[in-house]
Amino acid sequence: NAETPKVESVAEEISKEPAVPKKSTTAIEPQRPNRMEAIRRGDESAEIAWLFREAEGLFGRFVSDAERISMVWMVDNLGLESAVVRMIIQHCASIDKCNTRYIEKMALSWANSEIDTVEKAEAHLLLMEQLKKEWATVCSAFGIEYRLPTEKEQNYAHTWIKEWRFNKKMLKLAYDVCVGKRNSTNFTIDNSLDCSEKLEKQLSFMIEKGAKFSFTQY
Repeated sequence: NAETPKVESVAEEISKEPAVPKKSTTAIEPQRPNRMEAIRRGDESAEIAWLFREAEGLFGRFVSDAERISMVWMVDNLGLESAVVRMIIQHCASIDKCNTRYIEKMALSWANSEIDTVEKAEAHLLLMEQLKKEWATVCSAFGIEYRLPTEKEQNYAHTWIKEWRFNKKMLKLAYDVCVGKRNSTNFTIDNSLDCSEKLEKQLSFMIEKGAKFSFTQY
C-alpha cells in the first residue's frame, strides 16, 4: 500500500500554485532536453510517444514543442512514470490550468515529495479531493463564500471533520456559539475574533461532554 501523503503538504498544494518543497541538498536540478532530443525520445520510446498522444487527448489539441520538452523532462529528469505525468496533466486539465508552468511546478513538487508511482499519485489525489470537500463543508457551515483555504485553515477543517468527526450541523452550532449571527462575509479562521481558538474550545467542550456525532457525507 502507498503511504498516505501528509495533510500539510497537500493543503499547501490546494491553497496555491504547487510550491517546490524545501528539501535537503538532494533537490532535483531542472535540466532540460532540447527540441530535437524531445522529438528523438518520442520516436525511440513507446512510453514517451504514448504520453504525447495522451496529452493531446487531454488538451484537445496537438502538443507544442515546448510541451514535448516539458514532458520528456518530467520523465527523464524528474524520474516520474509516464502514467504519473499523465495523471498530473489530467488533474491540471480538470481545474483548467493547462499552462506548462503550472504543470511543471506540480510535477517538480511531486518528484521532490517522492510521489513518483501511480499508486502514490492516486493516494495523493484522493487526499486532495477529500481536503477540498472538508473545506467546502466548513465554508457552508460558517456561511462563507467558497475560496481557497490557507494551510492553517485546511488543517483546522481536516481536524474537525475527519479526526473529530463533526458534521456540518454541529460545526454551524459551534460557530453560532462563538460568533453569533454577525456578518461572516470577511470571516477567516486564522484571525477573526480569535475564532479559531474559540471554535477549538467549543468543539473540545462538546467532545468532553460526550457528544457523539456520526460522520456520513460532506
